[in-house]
Amino acid sequence: MKLLGIDLGLKRLGFAICDTELPMALAHKVVEVKRAEEIVPAILVVKEEVGAERLVIGLPLEMSGKAGKKAKEAESYKTVLESKGVEVVLFDERLTSAAAHSVLKKANLNRKKRMQTVDAISAQLILQSYVDVNFS
Repeated sequence: MKLLGIDLGLKRLGFAICDTELPMALAHKVVEVKRAEEIVPAILVVKEEVGAERLVIGLPLEMSGKAGKKAKEAESYKTVLESKGVEVVLFDERLTSAAAHSVLKKANLNRKKRMQTVDAISAQLILQSYVDVNFS
């Protein structure tokens, strides 16, 4: 099964891909959006490009585990995508952005390069965690 991992953002969407036959997530791309209305169409375009059967969207829970404003936004996008016949799973993404920044700093990338790729690396970490829990 082809999976598409997504790190949601209001300016950038990070995408990662994985096939459960070879359960290793790979950073795919970052798509910039200007308005919230562009998020769902952008996700659907990438889903079709890669032939994903299921979307794994990062659920940004607070450190306490509570669902705050950002988590509720992710849940709203899940509802909209499901209404379009898309299979969507929300998966805890706490600390993935911090981990992605750490990985990229260790790779000695400058701030500009890190900002261009951090969302795809975050999506990769979300998707790999989901795959490790569900397909290992």
